[in-house]
Amino acid sequence: MKICSRCKKEKPLTDFFKQSVNRGGGFRSECKTCHNAWSRGYARRNPDKIRAASRKYRYGITEPEYSAFWARQNGCCAICSISSKELDVDHSHGSGVVRGLLCRQCNQAIGLFKESIAVLDSAKSYLCKFLPLQ
Repeated sequence: MKICSRCKKEKPLTDFFKQSVNRGGGFRSECKTCHNAWSRGYARRNPDKIRAASRKYRYGITEPEYSAFWARQNGCCAICSISSKELDVDHSHGSGVVRGLLCRQCNQAIGLFKESIAVLDSAKSYLCKFLPLQ
């Protein structure tokens, strides 16, 4: 049993996250419920920090690098040119290289087409059979 440092309730150790540092017997000082509530509140109060940390962790791109991409693209999707305050980081799943910033729809479309030029060409050919050239 352990007492949570936030809610002050005594709870079983299964209600606490493990901690690599061996203070407190290897468990965090606050219970899972209190820790999760704090985490959600922090995320609501700091959405820009959370997005920046996520970009750094997932794609290795810092906030200044993201801002430079965004400025080079004039705040627009690199494919459809739609302007957006928040664009997704497009990267190669094979090499991990960041290619640019895309709107959510274009980023998902590339993923659904398996990042394959052949599949994209096939989709273009298919559409050209039924749609007038734009």
